Amino acid sequence: MGIQCVSDSCEHPIAPDWDFCPACGKDNRPPAARRNVPHHHHRWIIRTGYCVRCGEPADEPYSFGYRWRVRAVALLISLGSLGILAVGFIHLGRWLPNSPIGRWVGSWYSNPVVHTVGRRYRRTTYTTELGNDLSLWLGLGGAFLLALGILMLLKVPFSDGDDETTGWRIRRW
Repeated sequence: MGIQCVSDSCEHPIAPDWDFCPACGKDNRPPAARRNVPHHHHRWIIRTGYCVRCGEPADEPYSFGYRWRVRAVALLISLGSLGILAVGFIHLGRWLPNSPIGRWVGSWYSNPVVHTVGRRYRRTTYTTELGNDLSLWLGLGGAFLLALGILMLLKVPFSDGDDETTGWRIRRW
């Protein structure tokens, strides 16, 4: 990095092409060159710092707990949706046994049974207990995870500080 920040308390090293300090947001332009900053895309060098083009603070830092709650909501909703979709594919495969999905699901969901009828062998498929249990637990688990994810989404605040919160916040955790 080239120069030091002009702030007495910061003295963070900054690049010559940065107009503002990424650590404190202080304007490092010469007094004659200070004018309004045109519209731009923000460029934050430090995650918790300031934009080097206008000095605006970053939206971060969100608290550690808030970030993990948002990630947990996304994970729960996606896992719940995948479980419910898996049950749908399983039942679609049973309803359409000649489709590619039906053959794929039938290869592990049903148990082929060969029995004799007179002199001929007849191959039929019967649903195994494993297939029934898997479908039941995937459906129940998916519904539970989806409901839990939506419940958490209703409780996650959409801001991290002040009470000016938009969204579906019911109460703070």
